[in-house]
Amino acid sequence: NAELLMMAPRPPREQRRSLSLITRACQQASQLTRQLLVFAGEGEVSLTTLDPTAMIAETMELLRGCVPDRVTLRCELGAALPPIRADRAQLGRVVLTLVTNALEARAPNAAGTVVVDAGTERLDVDALKEFQHHSRAAPGRYVVLRVRDSGPGIDATTMTRIFDPFFSTKSSGMGLGLSIV
Repeated sequence: NAELLMMAPRPPREQRRSLSLITRACQQASQLTRQLLVFAGEGEVSLTTLDPTAMIAETMELLRGCVPDRVTLRCELGAALPPIRADRAQLGRVVLTLVTNALEARAPNAAGTVVVDAGTERLDVDALKEFQHHSRAAPGRYVVLRVRDSGPGIDATTMTRIFDPFFSTKSSGMGLGLSIV
């Protein structure tokens, strides 16, 4: 329906922007469903060559409408990042999950800052050991995505469990966010 409304002759600029956000949000929801199927072993991963700068910026634009007034959301992307091979839906979900977790980690109604940055880094064997689930990765140059916030951080006990499926520090939720990431 949003796409049909966008086809109307000369919709007002603000209406066009809202319709575009609705359309992208629906596409993201569809991609999330596919990703959950992949996580459950029922779906497919679709690797394509994509521009991470554009993908991250697009996802950040979707998030801006969800950020509380007291929180500053900044996107600090390095010079044009090289193309990467990734599943578009999965990369979008990674950004959404990390930013959402950063927003939810702050105290209710607290001011704060969430920064998303990306750049390239050369990772050696020792640096790659930190990524326990990707021990097969070869040393080399990688695009690195970081999300940081002005919150209190994660205590050592919780840090050991953050990637466990169904682990959550919140009273509601399924705890799949970081395990999917």
